[in-house]
Amino acid sequence: MHDYSELAERYDVRAPRYTSYPTAADFSTDAGPEALESAIERTNRDPLPAPVALYVHLPFCHSLCFYCACNKVVTRNEARARSYGDLIGVEAERLAPLLAPIARSRRSTSAAAPPPTFRRLTCGG
Repeated sequence: MHDYSELAERYDVRAPRYTSYPTAADFSTDAGPEALESAIERTNRDPLPAPVALYVHLPFCHSLCFYCACNKVVTRNEARARSYGDLIGVEAERLAPLLAPIARSRRSTSAAAPPPTFRRLTCGG
């Protein structure tokens, strides 16, 4: 049996809980489509463009989990999730040409996934 007391003692400190990135403190009303496009175009001019990281939040849940601190929409109206998924597709199609001219590797892709029923609806399944 392993003794984890030293490890537990090392990490027994006050720290922020896990959160999504960017954190809520990083959001700003100054950001918008033009700022995103400008940032992508600026990085495209780099001699070695950085890999792209993509985060897609799918906030739909059928019921509320009281432990969950994520931004969520609790609804059984699956049309809302479908509409949201359609808009994500439109945004992806709009941004793809900006990323296509340069061979960009994907550093990571992550999604805050809803329960399977909504995931099927929002992810085109």
